[in-house]
Amino acid sequence: MTTTTRHELQLTATRLSVDYAYAIDTRDWDLFADLFTEDVVVEYTGMPEIRGITQWLDYFIPFHEDCPWTLHKMTNHRSGYGPDGAWAMCYGDVTWLHRRDENRLNHAVNVYRDDLQYDGTTWRIARRRMNIVGSDSADITAAGIHLPASVRSIATDN
Repeated sequence: MTTTTRHELQLTATRLSVDYAYAIDTRDWDLFADLFTEDVVVEYTGMPEIRGITQWLDYFIPFHEDCPWTLHKMTNHRSGYGPDGAWAMCYGDVTWLHRRDENRLNHAVNVYRDDLQYDGTTWRIARRRMNIVGSDSADITAAGIHLPASVRSIATDN
């Protein structure tokens, strides 16, 4: 058992979720994989249960590579210790375009709940559950929405 204080755990949990968002939006799959244990269990609304980081990347990368524009915003971070160990949760606000319909801006509001594991060096997410609590989409042309750049293009434009 680590001696991580609640404050340190809160900072770590926030970093994990913010790095998750950044990794997806910039397609930094090495960073993404480093946030999770090798045997991570993933339960997302609308997806089959996934076991292991390799299986998750095999599922996640093709979908996101077909999204020319994504923006993940993670907020309302909470963490603590329970009978089963450390946990974290946050809200996610996700917007994306998919190649199958590049005029449709998709939006989902999610709740992420994580079981965290300390490996002696760093905290990682051992189990992640995501529930969609709201979603919608809009035709960007009809709505007059202009997306001048993606997080990916800005982050790699240094």
